[in-house]
Amino acid sequence: MSCGGGGGGGSSGSDLTIANELEMRVEAWRGAQSIPNQGFVSVQVCVSQSSQCQTIDHVLVDTGSYGLRLLASEVSLALPPRTINNQLLAECAQFVSGYTWGGIYTADVILGTQTAAAIPIHMIDATYAHLPASCSSTGGLSMNDINSIGAKGILGIGSFQQDCPACAYDTSAGYYYACDSNVCIPTLVPLESQVVNPVAMLPTHNNGIVISLPSVQLPGQTSLQGKLLLGINTSSNNQITTESIYDLDNYGYLTTTYQGNSFTQSYIDSGSNGLFFTDPSLPLCPSSSGFYCPLTELERTATIVSHSRLSRGAITFHIGNADLMNNASAVMPDLAGTASTGTFAWGLPFFYGRKVFVSIAGKSLSGSLSPIIAF
Repeated sequence: MSCGGGGGGGSSGSDLTIANELEMRVEAWRGAQSIPNQGFVSVQVCVSQSSQCQTIDHVLVDTGSYGLRLLASEVSLALPPRTINNQLLAECAQFVSGYTWGGIYTADVILGTQTAAAIPIHMIDATYAHLPASCSSTGGLSMNDINSIGAKGILGIGSFQQDCPACAYDTSAGYYYACDSNVCIPTLVPLESQVVNPVAMLPTHNNGIVISLPSVQLPGQTSLQGKLLLGINTSSNNQITTESIYDLDNYGYLTTTYQGNSFTQSYIDSGSNGLFFTDPSLPLCPSSSGFYCPLTELERTATIVSHSRLSRGAITFHIGNADLMNNASAVMPDLAGTASTGTFAWGLPFFYGRKVFVSIAGKSLSGSLSPIIAF
């Protein structure tokens, strides 16, 4: 089991008859037999302006990151690499669980029946150029193969368009590198050359996404099928109706209050496979590192508060004993673990039984360009 932006299970997809709808499945598969709560879609990539295309299944749906990242070992297309100042452009993408390394390439990305044309994507490859120590020493796991990621790729479709806006004027984040035949060194990268949220680059249905998953009864189940919808309020199937709207701050955070504490760096993240927060009263598991193992099933309530503090909602959730959970059940609604101070990560169990809307900053939604979450 692992928290953050890695993990996996998936499906081979199905025929798409609605332009903005993709099948999303939660299930175990060979790449992640012991990692529950992973939602996956299939993504098609193509050499730009050609008929050379490939469908990649088992791609993790991650509302906590931005951009398409695929294992180079799973892509047979000859995609053109991107350069900067006549050097190869590479990236060290950083997640809660670890980091991914590899080159930046240009591809057409097809979601539903729409194409994000000629966008930068990240091809994960530990052997690409020269992995710099400033990347490998960032902490966490090396997530550069199918076993460590538990997926064939990550579809980052969170609240922002680029994955590192600060990298346009500051190299200290350690994300982007210029590589020659001997070394890779940190480099500035303009926004238009950065790995980009592919939804934002679609011709229509490009202002956000909706994840719709059915409810799950305790103690869980083997698989789950739902939908990933593109766009918000752009068609009959993605309308905000009775859901409450929560605006986010400039970093994509809102606040969660729980057990008398205020977690100001809270976020709703389909790429995290549990609910992650700090609660010293809960025992940690002897075997499942980082997860909670209460003696009996617990029910708890927390309150999500919007950045403007105009919206708030009480959320009831469950905390189970991770060591006693059945690894055959890929869908575990009561999986919870610890997190850094001030953080409350509402992972995939939060999405079960809800229709969750995630808008993209800079894209209009009812006249506003600010990012919101609705559920």
